Amino acid sequence: MRAHAASRWRQRGESVLADFMAAAEPRFKGAVLVDGMWDNPNYWIRYALFRAAVGSAAGREMGVLGAHRAAEGRRTLERFGISRARQVLDRRGDMVAHQREARRLLAHTGTPADVLRWRLPHGVPADFVYDGILKRRRSASVDLRDRRLVGDVAEALASIAAAEALLDSDRFELVLLSHAVNFQFAALAWLAVRRGIPVVLLYGNYGVPRFVKLVEPADLYDTIDRPTAADLASISEARQRDLAAVGSAYLGKRRDGGTDDIGARYAFQKASARVSRAALVEKFGWDPGRPIIGVYASNWFDFPHPCGMSHFRDFLDWTEATLSAARGQRRVNWLFKAHPCDQWYGGVTLSDLMPRLEPGGHVQLVPSDWNGSAVLEAMDAVVTYHGTVGIEAAAAGKPVLVADRGWYHDAGFVTWPQSREEYLEALTGDWWKAIDLHATRRRAQVFAGWYFGRPAWQRGFVLTDDTVQAPIYSQIPRLFSENREALRRELDTIRAWFDSDRRHYHTFKMSLAEELSW
Repeated sequence: MRAHAASRWRQRGESVLADFMAAAEPRFKGAVLVDGMWDNPNYWIRYALFRAAVGSAAGREMGVLGAHRAAEGRRTLERFGISRARQVLDRRGDMVAHQREARRLLAHTGTPADVLRWRLPHGVPADFVYDGILKRRRSASVDLRDRRLVGDVAEALASIAAAEALLDSDRFELVLLSHAVNFQFAALAWLAVRRGIPVVLLYGNYGVPRFVKLVEPADLYDTIDRPTAADLASISEARQRDLAAVGSAYLGKRRDGGTDDIGARYAFQKASARVSRAALVEKFGWDPGRPIIGVYASNWFDFPHPCGMSHFRDFLDWTEATLSAARGQRRVNWLFKAHPCDQWYGGVTLSDLMPRLEPGGHVQLVPSDWNGSAVLEAMDAVVTYHGTVGIEAAAAGKPVLVADRGWYHDAGFVTWPQSREEYLEALTGDWWKAIDLHATRRRAQVFAGWYFGRPAWQRGFVLTDDTVQAPIYSQIPRLFSENREALRRELDTIRAWFDSDRRHYHTFKMSLAEELSW
């Protein structure tokens, strides 16, 4: 899309959103801090939905702009009628003092793990800073030799100071954010909930809004909108059947390359080389009678800690420990598979970090062009930290071992060790043999139906993936003009959710849906 056309479509799309919000009933009267730091059309659509549903335009809204695309963000806020906007860079305080404190912290840091023990202002968890550094450097672990590290840590400290200054600027009663990870987003979320200010994450994925409420600090480690173990235990057998059918159908479509989220595109569409189990064992010179266990790596710097990682320092620590255990367990063959989005993210990859593997050895690396569905079919069991593959594999009748808590660890379809030691011990044994695969398959399908499914009324009102970015603006006029009933129901449901004590919006919405879709 050329720049002039993109600008025209953006203006038209945002005008549609502005008119849509202007027609909403004013309800929320307090001061609202609005994230304008992440400039993405789907984020602005989700913001428009929430704002129209709760009537927050009636409040004292103030936008916050960041280091990237600030001019675009300011124009969007003005189109939406938000004239007050603050630039976060102007509220970072004394950068010389932040650099001095960064040097002091680093002077007392001997290993990457020491970073996770830092004590930061206002009790901000050091793991958010750790993850922010990984993201900036696109690295697998914090490199204490990197001369840019002082600047990164100073930026993190400045983000905490800026969050404090922003929250001091008004008596906010609500904070709306696109994310709760990375320096500035995490600092704002943490300080807000510590002050008792509710935060709503206007997140989305798989075509639908996935808003999350943050009310207390622990909520920052539970930000994925998914059914909890209590949710799953509360539904009838008939509802389980309906959800399992939706989940099974959706995952089949996903494996066949029929979904558009970024992970599925790289796993099942772009990686197109199909390999059979027979061809796989022949390629590696393996005994076909031995089990094949797949170890599915995470993207190294895609914020490891927000699900509550505690058994390992980061994904690199986990991968290295898993590889060491695999080398000692010769009764099975091991296939390590890189995250499919490594190609999209760039930066360090699994092949960069894996040591040289012996040809014909019992530990090998999956070629990046092998189709994800074909590889999964060849596996006997799967190991993952908390990747989507855990759901896909369990729903396909495969045993799954996770390394730590995540976002489905307690849903009843994976083996969940309670410590690092228990996980590593499991790798040395036959952990997969005692699993009731019929039960875990059904539970995974039910979970998938609730997580990936949609209410039937949602069919027309489905967003494309956030990564599509600017071309989404051209879809907004039609999306809103052709789905008025779905929009009405979406707003009614957001309003009911906001007034409830439920934290996860899509999970709440699915619990109300009489008919399901995918």
